[in-house]
Amino acid sequence: MKIFSRKLLLGIFCFFAVNSEASNKISFAEIVELSSGNLKIVFHLDQVALINSYALDDPSRIVIDLKNTSLDSAINAQALTPIKLVRASEVGKNVRLVIDLKGSVYWKKPWQIKHKDRVDLILEIRRDRTISKNLRDIIVAIDAGHGGRDPGAIGKNLLEKDVTLLIAKELERTLKDTRGYKPVMIRPDDRFVDLNTRYQNARKLGADLFISIHADGFKLSSVKGASVYVWSEEASSITAENLS
Repeated sequence: MKIFSRKLLLGIFCFFAVNSEASNKISFAEIVELSSGNLKIVFHLDQVALINSYALDDPSRIVIDLKNTSLDSAINAQALTPIKLVRASEVGKNVRLVIDLKGSVYWKKPWQIKHKDRVDLILEIRRDRTISKNLRDIIVAIDAGHGGRDPGAIGKNLLEKDVTLLIAKELERTLKDTRGYKPVMIRPDDRFVDLNTRYQNARKLGADLFISIHADGFKLSSVKGASVYVWSEEASSITAENLS
């Protein structure tokens, strides 16, 4: 019986060890010219990857780093203007994609689309001769607190969920009118969205910034003002550290 137990434990250990070495594969798919004039660069993945993307200038290029990924085949493709070259290299257990450019572009943050047999990694760019460096919109996730069956704080003929939604819609309108920002609503109407879904939706939308709006209740009507909480690795004061 003791021998059987040891074999079973060894088998379980080996099973997890094999899975931990599994690697996501990436390959170049195509470059498509859209009717809008934008270029769409598509890569194929086995599964959704954790990615980080950024643009560099002089020389102009866009870089996409993929965690725990390896190359299915060499990527070294010439393409349509303003793309000069699409190339890739393996750095440890990660892959770095580089899109070399002929001049500056307006680009969208890369996104991933799941299919039954693969995941598409997509980057979209547009040549813009009016800019001197590569630019993209900052994606702002606007999260109106509470909603649906969760009213939040309750005042006289006023619910927190309604106040937060009004503020969220006004912020959305302002950002839409401001170049360089792309607002996305986590709760666009009076519906209930649980906390985990709010976070996951923001990640799926590729948000750079997450703004959660609340309207705290207080017994004294004379109390006014606003509280702003910002994530930081280090507390700005002893009070903030105690509250975190």
